[in-house]
Amino acid sequence: RRLVLRVHHLRDPGQKPLFAGSCTMDQIEKICSFTGYPTEEDITSLESEMSRSLIKEMKVPNSSNPAAFLKDFSPLYADLLQRMLVFNPKKRITIDEILQHEIVKEFHKP
Repeated sequence: RRLVLRVHHLRDPGQKPLFAGSCTMDQIEKICSFTGYPTEEDITSLESEMSRSLIKEMKVPNSSNPAAFLKDFSPLYADLLQRMLVFNPKKRITIDEILQHEIVKEFHKP
């Protein structure tokens, strides 16, 4: 199964994407400002050497503040977003867990 969720539509449809960047590096830095700087395990899990190099060159603080970023979302949306927006895909919420989340489960017809 594949679940596609356009995160930027969880806000008002007229608003911009959550992590709009002016270039690839800027966008990655914005995402990591939310997720926090990736661990060495996260970096080594990247398949592309170029991706690993880009991540190591980032200018992102080691800490993040998702609560400040998510303050405009309802608590349920904030919870789902925080569990989905994790740098390492192996550590993200699974599709089955998403389908059981309060925000999504009413739309899921097993």
